[in-house]
Amino acid sequence: MCNGKGFPDTVVHDRHPARNALLPTVTSLVLSLANDYRFATGALVFTDVFLLIAHFFVDMLHVASDPRIFYIYGVVYGGEPVAER
Repeated sequence: MCNGKGFPDTVVHDRHPARNALLPTVTSLVLSLANDYRFATGALVFTDVFLLIAHFFVDMLHVASDPRIFYIYGVVYGGEPVAER
């Protein structure tokens, strides 16, 4: 079919079959990684903890760098400071 469309022989013999062969390869790779539940669970927990810590530090950097944002009793507020109760 590619020859009929006028593609050169390098495209017909190299790129066209490579795309079709890549699909089952990627599928089998993903399924083999998904079968290792300990690895997947550990990677997910590590990623979640890392993102939780990163978000905390980013919030603290925002509070420190922008005077319009302030921190009261563990909650980050923006705008004008609210009166304490």
